[in-house]
Amino acid sequence: MSYQNGLVQTKREISTQTEQPPTDLNDSGTLSRCGCASRNSEHEEQNSRGIVDHYVESSTIHGIVQASGPQHYTFRRPLWLVLVLIMAVCLGTTLFRQVSLYYEYPIRTVTKVEINTELAFSAVTICNLNQYIRGRVPDIPIVKLVLYYHSDYSHLAIKLNSFSNMPDLTNMTDVSGQELQRIAMHAAPRLNDFLKQCRWENRLYRCEHLFKPINTSYGTCFVFNGPQTKPEDRKHARGTWSSLRILADTQNNESYFSRLIHAGVKVVVHEPNHLPSPEDEGWFLRPGVSANLALSRTDSVNLPRPYKAYSNGYCEDTRAEGYVNKLKDYEFYSEVNCYYECVRDYLDRTCGCQLFFHSGNRSLCSAKKILTCLMLAMGKLALDDLRHCDCKKECETVAYDAQVSYADFASAFITEQAERGLPCRNARGTPKQHS
Repeated sequence: MSYQNGLVQTKREISTQTEQPPTDLNDSGTLSRCGCASRNSEHEEQNSRGIVDHYVESSTIHGIVQASGPQHYTFRRPLWLVLVLIMAVCLGTTLFRQVSLYYEYPIRTVTKVEINTELAFSAVTICNLNQYIRGRVPDIPIVKLVLYYHSDYSHLAIKLNSFSNMPDLTNMTDVSGQELQRIAMHAAPRLNDFLKQCRWENRLYRCEHLFKPINTSYGTCFVFNGPQTKPEDRKHARGTWSSLRILADTQNNESYFSRLIHAGVKVVVHEPNHLPSPEDEGWFLRPGVSANLALSRTDSVNLPRPYKAYSNGYCEDTRAEGYVNKLKDYEFYSEVNCYYECVRDYLDRTCGCQLFFHSGNRSLCSAKKILTCLMLAMGKLALDDLRHCDCKKECETVAYDAQVSYADFASAFITEQAERGLPCRNARGTPKQHS
């Protein structure tokens, strides 16, 4: 029994010794585990450094090995480190741009051709480049000065040194903007004097039943199928026979200082609900010729936000539900109308008034205000001033193009017959006109 007990006791001591972790005895007689902990941290640090060294040695990214490995020259390692950082920045910038471009929803242009048997006919505005009939311009010195300085001829005269200095306005009687507008409209060509004959779909009409006067930057023009025409009364084209033919008399022998120094007419083709802008679009037709304009129409539909319709920005979605026109002077929004309104705002800020051709609710400049302020402000207006207008192109646009061909107005025989008084007219009678 004593032997077995001793055997058992011995086993207990052995198990007790093996269960205790290795300890160190310090000077005070207490146990310490610091040696074991420090050895573990050194081992972990060596493992982490080994992982980094292994990545550096096996990395396929160009420059990592050169930036970390031993070099014969001490400056190579920082140089490679700088190059690696520059490449990392370039990579991050490229990725950011690509992701940003993706979220701008870029699209491709889709062209679709449709053949229609009937189209809504465009509006046609005709402007006589001879804005004023000389015999109807009143003999008022300051009025003649305004018409002169508003003409391009005044700039040409300065080059020719024929008339350069502004005369003294002190002793001249001023004329209000409303009176200037009345004078300009009175001196403008009358519809029946300018448009002698009008045909639509090969039927003869009285010109005043097809055309309506409209104020533009070129003075009083005449528009067919324009904004004044009710939607239900607007014309439609049903083929090549749906043509508009006009016989016009520019009254060039009675011309006076006008906006342009040219002779002839300006024809502008535009949407019926848009106002014409003869300064920005249209075709010049010289007098004494027969001109034919073969029109083509292009409809463009661009996607609104968040898509970028144009490379430099977004388009104005005028067809969106609940869209509110931000323009004050125009019933419909367009990029051209927006720029015109921006220029008028600039003139209001500078001079507090507008030129007498303006047909809105803004104040009109008197004659002296035009000569001393408005002309100078318009001369200083630059492209940089228009860049702050925030005028976007519409998402849905209509563009018209024309192939223009010319012929002499009449042959020598017809000219001779006309000078003799059209001998066949009495036999056939006057052509019937439609209302």
